[in-house]
Amino acid sequence: MERLRALTPELIAADTAAEPEVDETWVQSILAGIALDARAGRRIPLVIDPPGADAGITEGAVRGVIRAAENTVPGVLIGRCRFDGDVTVPGEPILIRVDVSIPYGLPIPSFVDQLRSEIGARLSAHTTLNVTGIDIAVSDLRQLPNRTEGER
Repeated sequence: MERLRALTPELIAADTAAEPEVDETWVQSILAGIALDARAGRRIPLVIDPPGADAGITEGAVRGVIRAAENTVPGVLIGRCRFDGDVTVPGEPILIRVDVSIPYGLPIPSFVDQLRSEIGARLSAHTTLNVTGIDIAVSDLRQLPNRTEGER
């Protein structure tokens, strides 16, 4: 045990030195995205019966609906979400733009198609937006750790 205790700081130092450097710009972009999404944003009216009822949802809540779609597509991380069009006007055409990160080595088209379908279904269920399209840009590929690396 004493020998192990003496080696532990050296082993930790060696593991730390072997790790790639952290890309601080990536971390800052994630934090900036969180700050943007945390704001409520504009109020999006919900068109419901009876006519004239005042109901709405915020942009932040809709971004939350979009982000929740990543839970159904393993390995996908949703980054920035943008709405092109005036979401405050009922029936106005809206284009959804989403930046995503996916695991390296997996089929990008099938991941994007699955995510687009899931986002569309969630938006239909929770909003009355006139979504004319969902553009998904894969902005990052991530290397997933090997199972053997994670089992050390």
